[in-house]
Amino acid sequence: MNELESASASIASAVDQQSLSSRDLSKNIDFAARHANEVSFNIGEVHDASIATGGAASQLLAASTDLERLAGVMADQAREFLDQVRVG
Repeated sequence: MNELESASASIASAVDQQSLSSRDLSKNIDFAARHANEVSFNIGEVHDASIATGGAASQLLAASTDLERLAGVMADQAREFLDQVRVG
């Protein structure tokens, strides 16, 4: 009889520990899932920022190309003006 009670107590204890372990596992899975969603959101934010940065870089390149062209035009006009001033 004592052996049966001891076995029952051992089984009950093992069931309780299994239940606690299952609860902890569930909490850890939930925690990982929430953080995976945060990481995914952050990756999306980085992606959007990189697209915006690429667009800004393209605009900057176009503006600097225009500025270079205008600087060349101004240099040519300045040379022509100076040539005319020298000629009289």
